[in-house]
Amino acid sequence: MERSTGTRRNGSHDNTAVRATHKTRGLTGAELLLLVLMSLMIVLAAYRGVQPRVGAIGATSTVKVQARQTLWDLATQNPVPGASTSETVELIKAANGMTSSVLFVGQTLRVPCAANDLTAMASR
Repeated sequence: MERSTGTRRNGSHDNTAVRATHKTRGLTGAELLLLVLMSLMIVLAAYRGVQPRVGAIGATSTVKVQARQTLWDLATQNPVPGASTSETVELIKAANGMTSSVLFVGQTLRVPCAANDLTAMASR
């Protein structure tokens, strides 16, 4: 760009000058926030892809709690494919509306069950 001479074609003077400098533009706060949020979404998506998705038990059966039986015991005896034992414990608690891990002898609980024999063998 050129500097203005200060004179217009019609002979009147123009007091504005055109600057010939070019500033490197940095990220604005909104752009930086957007970049951070997008990065976080990518990391979370990658993390979720690695972790088993544990949402609902699916098919269930009922069991009666025996003496000295724990939720961990029930979870290892009734595994959910793709879920760890601790995740299965949480699923059992959620399916039964439990807020603690306290069990009572004779209590009836819903636990995961395999839809067929092949699923049962694959999950054990």
